[in-house]
Amino acid sequence: MKILSNISLKNFLKCGFSLFVFIPLSALPQSSDFVLFPASLIVSCDNIPPVAVIGTEVTSNNSCPPDNITYLGQITSDSSCPGNYKIIRTWRLSDGCSNVKDSSQVITVIDTTPPSFSLPPNITVYRNNACSIDTSVAATGNISGLSDNCSSSFSISYSDNTSGLTGCNNTGIIIRTWNVRDLCNNLSSKQQIISVADTSRPSMACKNITRLLDAATGTVSVMPAEIDAGTTDNCSFFSLSISQSVFNCTHLGDNPVTLTATDACGNTAVCNATITIDYALPPVSSSTVTSDTLCNGDTVLFTLTGTNPLTHYTWTVNRSDASLTGVSGGSGNVGVEIKQIPYNHSDS
Repeated sequence: MKILSNISLKNFLKCGFSLFVFIPLSALPQSSDFVLFPASLIVSCDNIPPVAVIGTEVTSNNSCPPDNITYLGQITSDSSCPGNYKIIRTWRLSDGCSNVKDSSQVITVIDTTPPSFSLPPNITVYRNNACSIDTSVAATGNISGLSDNCSSSFSISYSDNTSGLTGCNNTGIIIRTWNVRDLCNNLSSKQQIISVADTSRPSMACKNITRLLDAATGTVSVMPAEIDAGTTDNCSFFSLSISQSVFNCTHLGDNPVTLTATDACGNTAVCNATITIDYALPPVSSSTVTSDTLCNGDTVLFTLTGTNPLTHYTWTVNRSDASLTGVSGGSGNVGVEIKQIPYNHSDS
């Protein structure tokens, strides 16, 4: 009896034998009676072959009865991960002459296949009222469809690359790399794109103001901050502009203007205000009066200072029996009033 673990079926048939073997083997025949046993294999954990079926020994010119082939079972070696281990399967060949021979097949099982999973979709997050963003998994999505050919549990992690946040108010993209490892340390990595944007407009507040024309130039300039009543932005920085900033005597009275706030990302907001344009302050009068009591014929000299060249001034008194040149008889107070009368813009 001859035990061969490697023999070619093609060569086998050249010798005129029949054989019942269900897995590929290779060798050359060395005897007229032999049995083929399965060869050792290296397979993945999801492709372990079934136990081979082996036919009876092919016998020629042998005085012993035909052999009996018995499958004795298999043992599995311990392993640090469920996808890497060895299976040892053993068969026993015995003949009628009490000859016994055991033969084993070693199946080395390996797991080199990484897990598979589906990424959450790419997403855009927006800077909130505090200029912060929520990039938690709850807000940006988690992986799904996790599977593996050998493992049933996994190690899941992710890391964020924020070097792409180079835009206004730290906008741009975050590259989130998801890593999934199976129990045999096979790694699968995929990348999710998280875009960061700031679309919040500034919060506007305006106030009305009154400005006086400059006595010398007849103009006045208004800065945007003068009509700002507390404009804010979620990310702090913004600029202000005003629809009209220079006024002259043609703008006397109320002038509606628009204040515009623009943040670093180009988000704008507006509010409206009224700028009232007036002349310079009235002149100040001083007199030579040294007593509250004046007699008829007394002379009082009034001196007007701080005058505005763009205005006329008139003098009036508040009694019909008094004049600027004299006061008729009687007693009582005499009031002198100085009135400022503006030119029209066409006056010279």
